[in-house]
Amino acid sequence: MTSEVHESYKALARNDVTEQKRLCRELYKSAYYIPSFLFSSKLIDMGEEIEKIIYIASLAKMGYTDLAFHIFESEREKIERYLLICNEEDLNIASDLLFLVEEFEKVPKEISRRMDKVSGNLHSCFIWNEIRKLKENLTTFKLCLSGKNDIVKIVEDTDDAFVKTRASYCLYNLGIVECRKHLTEKYLRHEEKVKLGIDASDDIYYFENLEDISKKVWYFNYQDEHMHFFTYPEYNIHFLRFENEILVIDCGSQPREFCIVDIEGFLAQKGYSTNMIKAVLISHAHYDHYSFVQYLPHQIPVYATKETIDLIFIMNRECLRGKKINFIQYAEEFEIGKFKVSAFPNGHILGSAGFDIHFGNRRLIYTGDFSLHSQMILEGMSLQEILKKGKVTYLVSEHTYGMKDFAIKYEDAARCLAHAVDFLVKLKLKVFIPAFSIGRAQEVLAIINAYCRTRPKVIVDGLAKEISLYYLEKREKNFFYNVSLGNSNDVENNIKKADVVVASSGMLQPNSIAVKYVQLLNGSAFGFIKSGYIEEQQYIHEMIKVIKNFEVHYFDIPLSAHSNYFEILHTLKILNPEKIILVHGQGLKGL
Repeated sequence: MTSEVHESYKALARNDVTEQKRLCRELYKSAYYIPSFLFSSKLIDMGEEIEKIIYIASLAKMGYTDLAFHIFESEREKIERYLLICNEEDLNIASDLLFLVEEFEKVPKEISRRMDKVSGNLHSCFIWNEIRKLKENLTTFKLCLSGKNDIVKIVEDTDDAFVKTRASYCLYNLGIVECRKHLTEKYLRHEEKVKLGIDASDDIYYFENLEDISKKVWYFNYQDEHMHFFTYPEYNIHFLRFENEILVIDCGSQPREFCIVDIEGFLAQKGYSTNMIKAVLISHAHYDHYSFVQYLPHQIPVYATKETIDLIFIMNRECLRGKKINFIQYAEEFEIGKFKVSAFPNGHILGSAGFDIHFGNRRLIYTGDFSLHSQMILEGMSLQEILKKGKVTYLVSEHTYGMKDFAIKYEDAARCLAHAVDFLVKLKLKVFIPAFSIGRAQEVLAIINAYCRTRPKVIVDGLAKEISLYYLEKREKNFFYNVSLGNSNDVENNIKKADVVVASSGMLQPNSIAVKYVQLLNGSAFGFIKSGYIEEQQYIHEMIKVIKNFEVHYFDIPLSAHSNYFEILHTLKILNPEKIILVHGQGLKGL
């Protein structure tokens, strides 16, 4: 290792901003767009807002053309300001960004002049600038012909598929029809594909008009002459009433210091009683979906998959003490009073299920917490399998990420996590990843096993240990390569032995094993990877503010077992129910 490289490593290890910017640009220029997206995101989180240039450009090069365009347009004034003050060597990246702009003439003249000044040395700048001039000079057909052949040839010869596509699309719109053959669908916006007559039915990551969907949407409660669906306020306790019978679907809440649930009184307010409840359906083994089952009368039977019950027994056996439990299997229909029910895999965690419920001549689909995308261990929920069984009358869907209209594909997020781990391990820094005991911890282990080139030594600790062993028993995929079970009573020694520690709770609950690791690591240089949701009211957000300083490498990677904003919209559109009832969320952006 040369002294220059050694100094670079030392600077990166101490979280030096300048060195990370240099690394980010090297990655981008070398066409490593996922890590350049990762590091630009990290730098933005450190207060380096000007990195939005490389962040959006990386998204575009990854194929998220609509997302990149949306971010650019929604923050256009600020980003154009950055384009005026960025370093000249960043202008080639800036030109990639400007290829997203529909009307080149609306780009401020000061930016155009900057591009013109460096276009002799920077290839993308040159192409963008030549097309801009061509558009500006397009006053007669003769002027169009005079400059087009040279630029068309230059575009044809460029190796950058994104630049070639965006430039060719501009030229095609100027009437140079032969440029259409140079278009790569990945780098076209959804609207552009439709205009070109390209099949875009499989597109998910784009923004659409939600007017038709909005007419069908109800939040948490809906009633008509056939049924009544309603939710206990602020909890995941849902009721489906048909005639004189009620099904309870999920029955829980996030852990709180003090809470009172009066199901009997709540039903009485609506003119119902607990005597009408025929059963409880539990969709999966996360605490916020089963924790209040213990407060229902013991004679009410509980229905769930065997994996869900097994996991609840490992985590919180007391919740099911004295309950009559019925194991269900996917696709097998069973009757509960006047309801016919079958479960289907919904891709969230091991054993999780959505419910297909028939009553009278109506059909209700309850998604539960669902993942449309496949994860490392589980396949995503199949919309086509649901549609095979006919028309959906009512769709009850979670919308956890309904207000977050930004997402990248799960596989890309997984590779971001692997890049972050490899980066930190190469710098000889300890890596800490808090993770939910069920689902997230196992996914993180599987990602590290599949994608990390450093083959780090991993310790898993907290309740995630037992759950991981159960997952290992139930799944064919072995994600335990180089993984050891941590001794929860010797956290300090675990840190010494491991490159990476994965520990629960993912929410960093007070007194959890995860918090012990953070407390022990805090004050030293280490890597903290937030791989999912942490409630805003959690006190740990104050701890994270301390962690997000110039001593600790902090990565926030959007890894989730929930469907993202675009997948939720896709689900609503494809299933096309008569009525949509949204639960488990704070609203759907755009409605």
